[in-house]
Amino acid sequence: MAPDEALLRRVRAALAHTPRVEEKRMFGGVMFMVREKMCISVGQDRLMCRIDPGVHDRALERGGAKTVVMKGREYRGYVHVEAAAVETQRDFDHWVGLALDFNEGAVPSTRRRVTRAKTSTRKSRRNQPAKKKPSKVRSRGR
Repeated sequence: MAPDEALLRRVRAALAHTPRVEEKRMFGGVMFMVREKMCISVGQDRLMCRIDPGVHDRALERGGAKTVVMKGREYRGYVHVEAAAVETQRDFDHWVGLALDFNEGAVPSTRRRVTRAKTSTRKSRRNQPAKKKPSKVRSRGR
């Protein structure tokens, strides 16, 4: 499933003047990381916005929005928004604004990140010959 190209262009334009934005392929689409934190994802015919959990229920009252559910678990603060619900610039700006407002105060993940470049340079131990351990010489204390 490819991300919606029209939504992708709109989100890129909306974040063009936002500092520290990075795009990553994630969740079957493109995730926009702002200040090293998840902010908005563009998928097939939908946005996923990370918003303040305190306004989550009120945000769902807008049409075309629902809580993100992964592996049977609901994630408060993560909302899928249908593409049809952000057709107008006003609705689109509302959701982008909610995501950016929360992003400013959100705490970045504390998990240690391992880049693929580092892991791919490791030598596989499986294909190397086993090292021989030096034999221990016992001395007799005579």
